[in-house]
Amino acid sequence: MGGEQSTQSTQDTHALRWVYKINNDYELAIRLSKELEGVLTEYFQAEGKGLHEKITSGIEKYNSRNRGSPFPRQLERNMRRLATIRNKLIHERGFDAIPDKEGFITTFDESYQELQKLCGNIRIGHNHNSPKKEDFRKKMFQVKLQYSFFDGFFTVSWM
Repeated sequence: MGGEQSTQSTQDTHALRWVYKINNDYELAIRLSKELEGVLTEYFQAEGKGLHEKITSGIEKYNSRNRGSPFPRQLERNMRRLATIRNKLIHERGFDAIPDKEGFITTFDESYQELQKLCGNIRIGHNHNSPKKEDFRKKMFQVKLQYSFFDGFFTVSWM
């Protein structure tokens, strides 16, 4: 498969390995966008109609709470690239495939991991309802199990 990595250690770092099993570009773009939107909404209190609006909102809220450590500019660029490709795939006639699927997945994976790191930097003092980094990892593990089930795998979850 084109999405396989050359070394086991590289593969172990992937946040959500299930993405490599998705062959349909539309499904891939939508599911990965949902993951980013979910993280931005739940952990960065982002608001908005689409991924671009949630990116803007999440960054503004993150920066207002972490004045000494602004949201990484490259992470913003990467997430916006993913959102733009997703939007083109859904809305533009004749744009029927992700141009660089491996690059798209890699950009998502790097963005997802960077967001996970930032969750540990979120200041809880201003919002006592902000989830902790451990909660993020637990939820993402549950999401992975849920998607694995839909991909035809039997899974067991400890709650």
